[in-house]
Amino acid sequence: MKKEYVDKTIERYMKKIFGFALTKLNNIDEAEELASKIIFDVYTSLLRLDEMKNHNLDGYIWKVSQNVFIKHINGEKKNREIMTFNAPKPNYDYEKERQQARLRTEIAFLGKIHREIIVMHYFEKMELKKIASILGLPLGTIKWHLHDAKKTIKEKMKMTPKETNGMKPVRLLHLAVNGITGPNREGTWTYLSDLLPQNIAYSAYHNAKSIKEIAVEIGVATAFVEDEVAKLEKFGFIDKVAGDKYLTNMAIAVLTKDNLEAQHVVMTEFAKKICELYVPLVVEVMERICPPPTPPINVGGQIYSPESDFNFLMWSIITFAISNKFGSHTWIEDISKYWVKRVDGSEYLAMADVMQDFQWSDLSYDRVKYVTNGDMTRYHEEDIGIWRLDTYYDNRNLNGWENWNIYADLHELIKGKLKKEETNIDIFKNLYDMGYLIPTPPTFMENEKNPPTFMGGAGGGDDIVNLVITTMTPNELIALLPDIPDKLKEIIAEYQEEIYGIAKAQYPPRMHDLCRLFSSPAVPAIKARVLEQLLANGLLKPLSEDQKKTLNTIMFGVERLPSVE
Repeated sequence: MKKEYVDKTIERYMKKIFGFALTKLNNIDEAEELASKIIFDVYTSLLRLDEMKNHNLDGYIWKVSQNVFIKHINGEKKNREIMTFNAPKPNYDYEKERQQARLRTEIAFLGKIHREIIVMHYFEKMELKKIASILGLPLGTIKWHLHDAKKTIKEKMKMTPKETNGMKPVRLLHLAVNGITGPNREGTWTYLSDLLPQNIAYSAYHNAKSIKEIAVEIGVATAFVEDEVAKLEKFGFIDKVAGDKYLTNMAIAVLTKDNLEAQHVVMTEFAKKICELYVPLVVEVMERICPPPTPPINVGGQIYSPESDFNFLMWSIITFAISNKFGSHTWIEDISKYWVKRVDGSEYLAMADVMQDFQWSDLSYDRVKYVTNGDMTRYHEEDIGIWRLDTYYDNRNLNGWENWNIYADLHELIKGKLKKEETNIDIFKNLYDMGYLIPTPPTFMENEKNPPTFMGGAGGGDDIVNLVITTMTPNELIALLPDIPDKLKEIIAEYQEEIYGIAKAQYPPRMHDLCRLFSSPAVPAIKARVLEQLLANGLLKPLSEDQKKTLNTIMFGVERLPSVE
């Protein structure tokens, strides 16, 4: 970063860093020493950085402050051990020092104006008239704030200190969105990737809290909390409510081992019922309109599966059918009322999990098998649509959406408009690398010294287009798939009530209506368990590494299908 910017940043953060030091150490001299160390580390590290987005600056400086504090404490501990070994213990008033430390801690947790007035008057020895002039407030107002601040400190000093999240910070997991991200794909993971905003969000989740209450609970100086709350409020993760308090506006599931175990049993049994009562109907329909193994798989030229692989087709069709016949569209419409319109152009419900006193290894089942990215859809300006479900069984590592252009490029290739020419090498390389196109034989080569070049004798028709493709629209394909039988509808109603009764314990009462929507039979965790059952009973067969790259992906609305000859 430029030195001018770093200088201004340090000047802006000096009081905050000193406030942080006051909350951590026993006396003002030590706090000043710690603050100087922090400022030095922050200054030198910022100079080495190329760039930093503004919304990460507070979290970055807070992390540096924590690291420097830990080093400082370790160093002081060693020094004390040496002094104790070489000299007798000094005559030291531990109780007086403890009270002074409490006093400075409570000052650091005061609101902004209260804190500034206390520091200016008692630490910087300013007269109240000068403070009034600096802050641009009437002298009477300054006196009132000073009186109120002293009263607050006295009350807090009488209270017994309690353990805070600062001693054992909360870590939010599975930061996700339900809805539409902005043009730069900024979502929950963008704004809550650091521990500080995570702990602020969780502190104000179950009950509304003031900035001062949040600061005390998480053990961070109010100055840091003020700025972070302002950012979270700006981007729609926290709402300001009555009484100058804040309430987190996202769904955070508080996970316990017993709760997850109970949900797993219910979901697994429900998945078995889907495999028993619904999946055979889907297979029957697809065998009728795409009789295996006769190539090519097509319905009057409407459905394509690579190399006429019926098994690969069914992996995608079964999960797509559950998504769309079990109420996925209705579910999205219902849950959309919880979406928040955000200043970055996105609109979504922010979601996360937090674990409570257990480890994943404590569970009786392998949770990784049921972690998914959920149903994702994208539509091109020419109405070319993509549906995708990322699961344990593909090798995409839940990486979300890559650039949409890869699907548009693939469509251009299918239409015969994308040619194997030198100018298109990067496009084809991307299609090969992502697995959407399988070369037979390889159609280009590259080495460290030379750029990639096409090899002679390989035409575009020699490559395999590697995903399920249809000329139909999503609604036309849905219309071909079987409806839910009445017997299964009764089981679904029972399942929803049972799973809601278990899951609602993970959320505060104000989230229970939303939690009921999470009990939909079309949620991704159910589809993951269905795939597990079908693979175990042999109805679905294992996949090749190439197939895993594009598993559970369907492209809709193409003008013509790739050749499978």
